[in-house]
Amino acid sequence: MAKKPGKYAAVMNGLPRLKEAVDPEGEDPRYQDKVNAVKETITDRRGVALATSWRDLRRQRDEVKAQLKKLQLQIDATAQLMDDAYEVEGVTSLTLLDGADEIRRQDEPYSSCKDKDLTRLWFVREDLSNMLSVHPSTLAAFTKQRLLDGQPAPDGVEVMIKPKWVWVRGKQAATPLLAELEGL
Repeated sequence: MAKKPGKYAAVMNGLPRLKEAVDPEGEDPRYQDKVNAVKETITDRRGVALATSWRDLRRQRDEVKAQLKKLQLQIDATAQLMDDAYEVEGVTSLTLLDGADEIRRQDEPYSSCKDKDLTRLWFVREDLSNMLSVHPSTLAAFTKQRLLDGQPAPDGVEVMIKPKWVWVRGKQAATPLLAELEGL
């Protein structure tokens, strides 16, 4: 089904198409090789079969993400209770009853930027400006807006066409796990 041109249609003319998948974690330079290996296992390459598979995989990923969020809540709650218990018991390390594992508390500094401008100026003053970076999602949003405004991408930024697949969900009920997470 054909739809009206997307919001970026006017700026896409002449841009090269991104040919390789990008590792979502940004850690694996051979990610495309792994993508290619998985592509070889997919036999039904009809559009509707691929779209159905993609939707089902996204649904599975969403459920796993929901499970991970719930697990992280439980981990954080347990860690805070452990911190209190270790303090009361006067220990920083305990060996578990099975004798196999040790769980120890190791304190370390934690930093959080409270004044971005002041921090940026400090890095510049200390001749560390090359350590400053823009978060990739911020750079992407800024570049997209510049293109829409008829301005070029920032220097050093390469712009390519990358498909963004959108799942327009039907009126199907949420999975039990996702509904449970929404209740937290």
